[in-house]
Amino acid sequence: MMTKYIPILIFCLSFQLFSQSQNELKATIIGSGSPKYNTERAGPSVLMSYKNTNILVDMGNGTQGNLDKLQVKSKDLDALLFTHHHLDHNEEFTPIFIKTLLAASQFKVVGPRPTTDLVNSVLSNYEEDIAYRLSKNNVLLVMLPIILL
Repeated sequence: MMTKYIPILIFCLSFQLFSQSQNELKATIIGSGSPKYNTERAGPSVLMSYKNTNILVDMGNGTQGNLDKLQVKSKDLDALLFTHHHLDHNEEFTPIFIKTLLAASQFKVVGPRPTTDLVNSVLSNYEEDIAYRLSKNNVLLVMLPIILL
């Protein structure tokens, strides 16, 4: 029964190797779950990569764990992008945002209208914590570009 999947697996692996060697756009599914919590599937999240640019699209439950498994570091993220603001797409935004803020020299946050309010709320709610962590690393907080879709 498993033998019928071997050609598909070989095709997918060869396509991935070809894609990487050509520096083409790559989409890595970090999670594909639904609003209903499921221990077997992380919430919606995709890592879009092209050459040295990495954009994390949505940050559902389990995103951090799956990024760790792939050895993707916060400092490697160039942007956090929201497709829309539902909890299952935003659950891990706050910790990912703060980790990226502390690790990356510059990155963007992109999303629909409530994105600015969400970012400002996180910065306000965790102002002391962020300042403390930044002071430990001798890093200054730079203004983040927030792009509304």
